[in-house]
Amino acid sequence: MTPTATQLFILIANQFDEMAVIACLSGLRERGVGVSLVGIVPGCLRGHYGILLCPDVCLTELEALPGDGRYGVLIPGRQENARLLWSDPRVHQLLERVLLGEGFVAALRPAQQLFVAGAMVGGNGRFVSHLLAQNDVELSEFIQQLIERIGDD
Repeated sequence: MTPTATQLFILIANQFDEMAVIACLSGLRERGVGVSLVGIVPGCLRGHYGILLCPDVCLTELEALPGDGRYGVLIPGRQENARLLWSDPRVHQLLERVLLGEGFVAALRPAQQLFVAGAMVGGNGRFVSHLLAQNDVELSEFIQQLIERIGDD
């Protein structure tokens, strides 16, 4: 399968939701989506249940996104993970670059309340069409929505 034109970044911090992150990462890669696991610090990170994952890249490596690409950012669930991500100014900078570049931000519940509301307020509502929230759908259906969104780009 040919990789998609859109590159998706799954952001994680300690206390991430292991099951959701692994399901999204493997499901998207299986469908040919260019996806990278991004840690907010170098090295392996520990999930909520103690499982260690070693991200593909560290957030500092994304400070300069190539200008010709399309990007998406996925924020996994778990409040602890979402709070750690939200408190990092580099995450805000990445989200701003992605949204200004016509990319999108997707969030799993419960992280969606924090990130979707923040993106709408911070962007004065202009990014609403660039946001995708899991809401009440099952994870497998949300992964399919992500694949369709990426395919539309």
